[in-house]
This record gives sequence, C-alpha cells and structure tokens, in this order.
Amino acid sequence: MQNYKFNYVKVLLKKANIPSTDRKVIMKDYYALLKMKLIQLSDISDEDIDRILLIEDEKTQQTELDSLINASLKDNKKLQEEFYDFVQDLNLKFFAIIAQTMDDSQKKEMIEYLDEYSKRATAYLDALT
Repeated sequence: MQNYKFNYVKVLLKKANIPSTDRKVIMKDYYALLKMKLIQLSDISDEDIDRILLIEDEKTQQTELDSLINASLKDNKKLQEEFYDFVQDLNLKFFAIIAQTMDDSQKKEMIEYLDEYSKRATAYLDALT
C-alpha cells in the first residue's frame, strides 16, 4: 500500500488543528481500515495470514503482508477499482468527521483542497482505464 496516495487525510487533520498525537492515532486507525479492506479483497489464504502472524518483527510482518497484497491485486483492475471505491467512501466519512471540528474559514479551505483532490482522483481513475 503506497501511503503517499492517502496523505490528504493527514493534511486535512492538520488543517483542522487536530493535535499531532491525535493525528497519529487517527492515521494509524485509517491505515488499519485500508489494510483490512485490502486483505479482504485479496486472495491471501488463511495459512498465509497465520504464517505472517507468527513473524515476530512487526516491520517484517508488514512487509510480507504488503508483498502478498500487492501480488494479489497487481493485475486485477476490478479489485483495484473496488478498493478505490472503498477509499473514496472512507475518505468522505473522515472528511465529514473532520469538518465538524472546523470553523468556516477552515471548511472553505478544506473544500478547496477536496476540489483539487477530486481533480487528481479523476486523473488517477482515467489512468487506470
């Protein structure tokens, strides 16, 4: 999973003046949700997951899991699009929650940022097809 594609959530949390420690917790949960969806979409076997869970080093564990996910989804456009749809839906939920903490000027800035994001997302989808 390439984290740079999801940095706009971090940006919005920062724009909403969410404290750094809270942002880290929120982003950890956000990435966990993305990872769970990727596992659900991929064809990783229960045996592979059990094997990965036995790895003691967390970084090695994550690298191994990412490798299996990427191999599973690499050439499957349908699953990639399904994941992208999930990300869009999840982001809308995050944006709605974040917006509740913002004042009007921050909301305006957020809308401008989301408009720019929407243009980039459309270009990304066009590149997939």
